[in-house]
Amino acid sequence: MNRGDLYWVEFPPASGREQAGRRPALVVESGAPSSRLPTVVVVPITSRLEALRFANTLEVAPSRENGLQTPSVLLVFQVRAIDKRRMVPPPMGTLEPVYLEKTERLLRQLLALP
Repeated sequence: MNRGDLYWVEFPPASGREQAGRRPALVVESGAPSSRLPTVVVVPITSRLEALRFANTLEVAPSRENGLQTPSVLLVFQVRAIDKRRMVPPPMGTLEPVYLEKTERLLRQLLALP
């Protein structure tokens, strides 16, 4: 698993507005320091474009590189750690650098990091 990879993920049942069920997710942690951990930090993705009304979201166009089939929204505000066993291999694609840079900017903004 590498930063920028997109995987299908089996998210656990949730309550409220949390994302649940099988959906794509973006790996946002770097692999090397945490490769021995049983969890990975991801950003859930939805195909519901109305989610763009929320802060800290990013629309991504489908491409051969990222493997998405429809215009999608990265739900950066729902960043979370999940058990690696919930990841469905192999990766469906890799997020293009322009989107990854925007995602990193949104994460810094969300977490009030420099």
